[in-house]
Amino acid sequence: MLIIDELSYLKMDKEKESIFFQVIRQRYEKSSLIIITNLPLSRWDEVFTGQLAATAILDRLVYHCHILSITGDSFRVKGEKYLEGNRKDTKEDK
Repeated sequence: MLIIDELSYLKMDKEKESIFFQVIRQRYEKSSLIIITNLPLSRWDEVFTGQLAATAILDRLVYHCHILSITGDSFRVKGEKYLEGNRKDTKEDK
């Protein structure tokens, strides 16, 4: 299994896009792949060099996939708020 986290963090140039496409193509229908991104599929052309590249990659990714869309606050943000609340409660208890 290959896990790619934060795919949309940096825009790809032609070389990186080509390498990424080759990885996807070689794993297509053979191996498990998880991609994590904050960017909706409709905006993937912002990560790649254009709509054509994004479409070619997405075509292979979404064919036999499960898309999980998570909405709401980040788990990191929720965790920090939870920790802050516990710190205040602890201080007030003293």
